[in-house]
Amino acid sequence: MQVTARHMIVCTALGLVSPGIWAAEHPGKATYDSVCAACHNTGALKAPKIHQTPKWKKLAREGFNDLVGNALVGVRQMPAKGGKMELTDMQVAWAVHYLVTTSDARFPEPTEEKVKAARAEGEKRAAKRAAKK
Repeated sequence: MQVTARHMIVCTALGLVSPGIWAAEHPGKATYDSVCAACHNTGALKAPKIHQTPKWKKLAREGFNDLVGNALVGVRQMPAKGGKMELTDMQVAWAVHYLVTTSDARFPEPTEEKVKAARAEGEKRAAKRAAKK
């Protein structure tokens, strides 16, 4: 049987399922919750907090390569991949996407090509920062 919008409305109205069951979870939410939330929910270590819409809109304008690149290689007090090196680059990119879009800013969805470019840009910037020290 194909589930239609009508089925969803009736089942939800009758209390047979919760409304949230119909929405697929964002692919970056689990990574965000387990790795990023400790700092980005609280602002620890001066991390920009989730839901600070003006701040995230400004950061999103810096671009995919900047934000994802920084998350992949680390920036300021944030370690590379939030300190969880076992994460794939794509998992990190989706977590960034979740953080930015949950904060009501527009941000492109990750693709393998975009993530590779972001890593290259992040590594280039990290090397420049290291050379200045």
